[in-house]
Amino acid sequence: MEKMDNPFLILINRIDQFENRILELLSNNHNTKSKDRIGGMSLACEVLKGIYSKQTIYSLVSAGKIPHSKRGKMLIFSERELTHWVTENKKKTKEEIIKESKGKI
Repeated sequence: MEKMDNPFLILINRIDQFENRILELLSNNHNTKSKDRIGGMSLACEVLKGIYSKQTIYSLVSAGKIPHSKRGKMLIFSERELTHWVTENKKKTKEEIIKESKGKI
């Protein structure tokens, strides 16, 4: 008599394969969409336009409050890091607060 595999184990294994593939595709999609730009003060001014002036950016660099690197005397900025830095202390909207409170009840 031939031994039959448990059909539920086969389904669970197949679902795991699908889940891993979906996570891989999402990761690849996220990496392609978020290509980082690297540049000097002009990039920082472009990304932070309307938020900080060039002089303020220099002051933030001097105080070590803004993400940057240095090569010799040249300041180097990452668009992704600047964007994250600006949005990291985002205030929640009333809708977001209400939605969160409903989820905790």
